Amino acid sequence: MSDSQLSDSVTIDLTPAAPPLGPFPVSTLTRRKTLLEPDTTWDLVISRFSDRILVVLTTLNKPGTLFQVTQATPSGASTLSPGASPIYDVQLLLGAETPRLTAVAQIIAAIFESQAKPVLVSLGFKDLDIGTFRSEILPWIQEQISN
Repeated sequence: MSDSQLSDSVTIDLTPAAPPLGPFPVSTLTRRKTLLEPDTTWDLVISRFSDRILVVLTTLNKPGTLFQVTQATPSGASTLSPGASPIYDVQLLLGAETPRLTAVAQIIAAIFESQAKPVLVSLGFKDLDIGTFRSEILPWIQEQISN
């Protein structure tokens, strides 16, 4: 078979299999906060995917320990009673788990309680002072979400 005969017999369909999806469906918020006492710079990234939320909070300029936090329903109940506090299931996905990191992951996920989606929380910092977290960082995160 000559090259001209081969090219006449081969048809390649370059039509896409599916139409383009349009704009990327993930909204992402990035913020930075510098504290004077102690002298630290906090980076916050919140990405809202269709099936979950990703929160990265770090002072190390990189992600850290990764948790998945989901709301759990008490055994035998189909929904929470009005006014009842939700129960959270905190699962370590990557990194080192400490009680303090687990508590912080749960506190951050509680901010997104009304979303009813799993929250992936990445925490990258050393020697977190829980008082500073509650007084400075948590209100700052809440403020970023409400804006």
